[in-house]
Amino acid sequence: MKRYKVPVGIGAHRLEPIAFCVREGLVPDFYFKTLHHDRYWSAHPAKNRRYMEMYEPVSSDHGQYHDNLFCDRPEATVELMQGVRVPWIAFKVLAAGAIAPPDGFRYAFDGGADFLCVGMFHFQIDEDVELVRRSVAAAQSRQRPWV
Repeated sequence: MKRYKVPVGIGAHRLEPIAFCVREGLVPDFYFKTLHHDRYWSAHPAKNRRYMEMYEPVSSDHGQYHDNLFCDRPEATVELMQGVRVPWIAFKVLAAGAIAPPDGFRYAFDGGADFLCVGMFHFQIDEDVELVRRSVAAAQSRQRPWV
């Protein structure tokens, strides 16, 4: 694909595919990885999380997986991405609406994301652009350099 000058990205919800690509020296034009904290009302406790639980039946028990978590290890994601020197587009930064935009945008940029992929309605654009502008300005001292 690169030979034909087609941009190549590698994306995932889980950290393992991204870590594999980094470890194997694959260098895409960008990474597309979920990033959000887990301090929201519908997130189930970290101690109850299991590998590949999204393929298990959804539980009605709030303490178990119930299709409510899109970045299961945000701290590990931030840590891995510190050493990545290609652009990183973070998605699901609002955890499907469970995290308010000011909090989600700030967390993603502080964590090292270079860009965000965020769904919004047309009437939210002006406000969200202003929130992104403020979040980028506030994240100038983040650990991962802007790529």
